[in-house]
This record gives sequence, structure tokens and C-alpha cells, in this order.
Amino acid sequence: MRDPYEVLGVSRNASEQEIKAAYKALVKKYHPDQYQDNPLAEFAEEKMAEINTAYDQIINERRNGSYNSYGGQQGTYSYGGSGYTYAGVDYIAIRRMISSGNVTEAEQRLDAVPPAQRNAEWNFLKGNIAYARGWLNDAFNYFGEAARLDPYNNE
Repeated sequence: MRDPYEVLGVSRNASEQEIKAAYKALVKKYHPDQYQDNPLAEFAEEKMAEINTAYDQIINERRNGSYNSYGGQQGTYSYGGSGYTYAGVDYIAIRRMISSGNVTEAEQRLDAVPPAQRNAEWNFLKGNIAYARGWLNDAFNYFGEAARLDPYNNE
């Protein structure tokens, strides 16, 4: 993934208001609902995943006060060809699987994550899988744990 500030088109010195305004403008431009039955639908979905990840990362880092030169938490995030990873888990790919309905493979990838590395993102995605399957109590529990682990993440 590119530098999250570059994705949103804002400087590192941008205020939280400026970041939110840039995020909202990009959401309005690329939201997949606008591209239904359109050849650009897949591109819009990928773009939105990138925009959401960039926004979440910037906001979380500012609230937690942990930055490195790329804007990520020191030593935990990496940026590769397929997207954003945390402790070796490609969460962008898993998000894409869930949004495309491939919850079985997404769940298999999440279940392969060692318990010690199961963070807020992991719980949030497990909650999405449970919700997609209609397991509302499980979804509620996973979402609750995600909120407990990362209370400032609006997602």
C-alpha cells in the first residue's frame, strides 16, 4: 500500500478535519454503490478498501501517537504488492474475500493466525464473517472484542 497520506491526498501536517474532508470526498467519488453493473465496480471496491485502510491507519496513529516515516506503527505494519499486512497477515486480501462472498477462505486465513496475534482487525473481520453467516451472537462478541482492543476505531 502507498503512504496513507498520499492515498488520501493530504499532507502529514493536515488537521483531522482536513483528513476527514479528504476521506469523505474520496468516499463520494469511489463508493462501490455508484458502480453497480459497471465495469469499474471491482476497481471502485479495491479503491475503497485502500481509502478506508489509509484513513483508519492515519486516525489510529494520531490517536495512539505512534508514527514512523511511512505513517505506520513502528515495526508492525508492512506494505507489499497485495496491500496492508500486520504481523504477516494480509488483511486487505481477507477484506476482499469477505466482500466478494468468499467467507470460507477468509475464515481459513484468519483461523491460521496464532492466538497471540489476533488483534482488533482480526476480531472485526471474524465478526464480519459471523454476520455474513447469520451468526449474530458470535458477530456481536467479535465486534465487541474489536472495539475493546481498539476503542478509537470508528469502523
